[in-house]
Amino acid sequence: MIKNLTSSDFRARSESGNVVFFILIAIVLIGAVTVALRSGGDGANIDQETLLIRVSQVRQFSVELSRGVGSIMQRGASEQDISFAHDDATGYGDPDGHEPRHLVFHPQGGDVEYRFPPRDISTTSQWEFYGNLRLPEVGTPSRAELVAVLPDVTLPFCRRINEINGYSVGATPPIVDACNDIDQPFDDGTFLDESMSGTQDLTTNATFTVRPPVQGCFYCDDLDSYYFFSVLMPR
Repeated sequence: MIKNLTSSDFRARSESGNVVFFILIAIVLIGAVTVALRSGGDGANIDQETLLIRVSQVRQFSVELSRGVGSIMQRGASEQDISFAHDDATGYGDPDGHEPRHLVFHPQGGDVEYRFPPRDISTTSQWEFYGNLRLPEVGTPSRAELVAVLPDVTLPFCRRINEINGYSVGATPPIVDACNDIDQPFDDGTFLDESMSGTQDLTTNATFTVRPPVQGCFYCDDLDSYYFFSVLMPR
């Protein structure tokens, strides 16, 4: 027997359908919020927990590099003897051409494990090391520092690094007008000081508001890219 549907039946079915519809909308909204939180707020495909892990890893590697350089120097080597040569590094020479005690990435030298940049916070293939960067209020004004640089990092990473180093939350990273000339790897022990051609003077070529800037991240205006840096040895 076919039951005749009353208006109450239609209303009950309609209300049931509305409940299902609103549940589906809620699921979609929750998914959207989750994606937004994981994006880090700046379009980077990395969640906040992973970002904090990457910040910690990069800072820890910087500490290891600095300690490695210090260990080499403490064994009686000169600053010109320090070498970042490694089989996986381009532009820093052949490790076989150096004494093991002078190699940062050698158990008999700095005893630092070579690492590649995390792919989710940097698009570069390797860390860079320079002896031609002068930073404000770091070391002797006329001398360049030994600096580790991680090019092409994401803006969320850049901001978080700077917050840890004293910049206000969400602050615009310091701006460097010209980074295109930061292209002379520390591959032969040469430091380019004030009077030498090729020195990149960031004491006047950057808007550092936290000083001395021994670690942080700046924006390269000419390359439209963010660079992490950490001073390994002030001079």
